[in-house]
Amino acid sequence: MSKSTASTPEYAGDTLAYTFQVENTGNISIANVSIQDIKCQNTPSYLTGSDTANVGVLDPGEIWTYGCQSIAVLQSEVDAEQVNNTATVS
Repeated sequence: MSKSTASTPEYAGDTLAYTFQVENTGNISIANVSIQDIKCQNTPSYLTGSDTANVGVLDPGEIWTYGCQSIAVLQSEVDAEQVNNTATVS
């Protein structure tokens, strides 16, 4: 999984738009894919993807894109010019 944002927090309270790309590089299909990120306001939601063979199943070679809006950025994160966190996919 890769995670990115084009947003830059300028003030405490700003939020960031996160994008996640999940690719199945294995040889087994994966059902019930979910992303967890404590910096998201809500669970990241499916946006787009190459879901062609089995709808709702991440087949080998498929790439799905998810997105979320972050929780409010803290002043310490603005001062550091970065927001550190980890997202997981299961």
